[in-house]
Amino acid sequence: MLIDTQNFDRLLILYGSETGNSQDLAKIIAWTITCLVKKLEHVNSFHVELKSCDEYQIEQLPTERLILFVCSTTGIGEEPQNMKKFWRFMLRRDLPNDSLCSLSFAVIGLGDSSYLKYNFVAKKLHKRLLNLGATSLLELALGDDQHELGPYAKIDPWLKQFYEIILPIDNSELDDNLDLIDSSFQFDFSDLDNEDNLKPTLTDNLISNIGILNPYEAIVVENRRLTAEKHFQDVRLISLQFDMKHFRYNLGDVCCIYPENSDEDVETFLSLFDDTRLKNPYQQFRMNLSSISWISQTSFYHHLCRYRQPCTVRELVKNYLDLNMIPNRSFFFLFYHFSRNDLEKDMLKRFAMGTDIDELYDYVNRPRRTILEVMLDFPNTTPHVPFEYLLDMIPAMRPRSYSIASSPNTSPDRIELLYAVVNYRTRLRKPRIGLCTNWMSHLELNDRVKIFLRQSNFKLPKDHHERPLIMVGAGTGVAPFRAFIHDRSFRNVALNYLFFGCRYRQMDYYLEDEWNKFSDQNLMKIFIAFSRENPNESKVYVQNRIWEQRHLVFQLLMHQNGILWVAGKSQQYPQLIRETIGNIFKDQLTDDEQQVEQLIIQLERQRRIQFECW
Repeated sequence: MLIDTQNFDRLLILYGSETGNSQDLAKIIAWTITCLVKKLEHVNSFHVELKSCDEYQIEQLPTERLILFVCSTTGIGEEPQNMKKFWRFMLRRDLPNDSLCSLSFAVIGLGDSSYLKYNFVAKKLHKRLLNLGATSLLELALGDDQHELGPYAKIDPWLKQFYEIILPIDNSELDDNLDLIDSSFQFDFSDLDNEDNLKPTLTDNLISNIGILNPYEAIVVENRRLTAEKHFQDVRLISLQFDMKHFRYNLGDVCCIYPENSDEDVETFLSLFDDTRLKNPYQQFRMNLSSISWISQTSFYHHLCRYRQPCTVRELVKNYLDLNMIPNRSFFFLFYHFSRNDLEKDMLKRFAMGTDIDELYDYVNRPRRTILEVMLDFPNTTPHVPFEYLLDMIPAMRPRSYSIASSPNTSPDRIELLYAVVNYRTRLRKPRIGLCTNWMSHLELNDRVKIFLRQSNFKLPKDHHERPLIMVGAGTGVAPFRAFIHDRSFRNVALNYLFFGCRYRQMDYYLEDEWNKFSDQNLMKIFIAFSRENPNESKVYVQNRIWEQRHLVFQLLMHQNGILWVAGKSQQYPQLIRETIGNIFKDQLTDDEQQVEQLIIQLERQRRIQFECW
């Protein structure tokens, strides 16, 4: 299908992104089309608009002519956080079947085929758009993280077709040098030596408007290791106190934390550049959005614009640039333009354009190389990157989300989080570390942490205290269940059944004292699976304990209106639990597999079986 671009004046690109991959891909597409349009004088009125789904004014959707959707699937078939409002609107049953008859669209999905509902959101969105009368330009494109060369292996060829459909180009033009896009921010370093200018810009509603762009500073009051010192995995319980009377949290909420780069990484980064503005880390600047910005309105860089003006260079690098992120393709899309070495430029350009996708995957993704490490590897390129482009090249610091492991009834002025410190090795000499968890592990009493809260899908029904609650948690997946057990025990609710999985009783059976206390008070029953306790015997996992208690689980679910919730790291784990529940129904109810599957689906729709996995 060939579209006459004279009939269109813009392409709208909407993305739904949880970890930033879909946003990055959408940004590359927007940049590429913008650069191509500059080359095509007869279509120079065509422009691109880039937004997250929830930034878009949804009531304008029926008037749109051309949209590209780029969306990921998170958890077990869930839509990303910045797509939730859009998703609810799209699923409304009162939308007319011809409401989008003027729209031509295409959909790219990013997912992982090892998950139960692979690319579920993209597939359902594509089907829903067709049902509302929209016209699909191309078949659905599905990127798979499990592909040996990553998701771009399938997406890149699809994109070439897409570009040819919306613009009168041939493939050779995609291989040419594309112009450098304009930067999203403008910076002013002048007249900022006055001491009065050190005060950051504040607004009247700063305190009452806590959220992703305006986090609250909580105070560390405890940071305790729960696993044995000689155990390889460091799991901790951190307590964060807040002193604002109106700052409240609800049972089941999620705490989002902004970490900071290490001082060592900050100093290393600042030493790489020739730009004199980066030589003085305490030099101040102000910043403003350019006329065209490619950066999401929910990016932490917008916090800088609103609340931290003026800012020092060092504060920007330490608190806002995510130096330890694995670089995406958009990083290379800009990076290669600044190279002054043919060899480096050629390699970086191949990475940016996807012409050497296997080499890129081998260099970046397999060893988990960070942005800072990549910039160190290219000494003839990094020094020449202008200050203005750092915020377009390097993603803003992302908040990391943790289930709150405390109840507002028992801990009204503090929240407690359970987290495992991420530390592992690849072929690189330096160990890979999780930025946030390692930063948190070094926090001491009275240190301050930037946080905000958001609601979770993992929310107990209003009548939960009258019903049995079956909780299945492996590792730190037990965090929300600790909050539930604390809250229900406070209400003297005894119908709590926890299936918990770890490796060894003496090493990582964390919170054992708490569980024993509640068990002694007859407020809960706990079933533990120690997968490595007996090396000469078969490994025991939580699904094995559930099967052993199949009569109890069936009785609680089917005869006592019980709730069964599963939390923990994903991959095969949720599917194995789901299969075990199916086997229990077969054992206790019927051998009809179709009937069993329909029963599980019904319980999931009633939110009596629910998964919170990552």
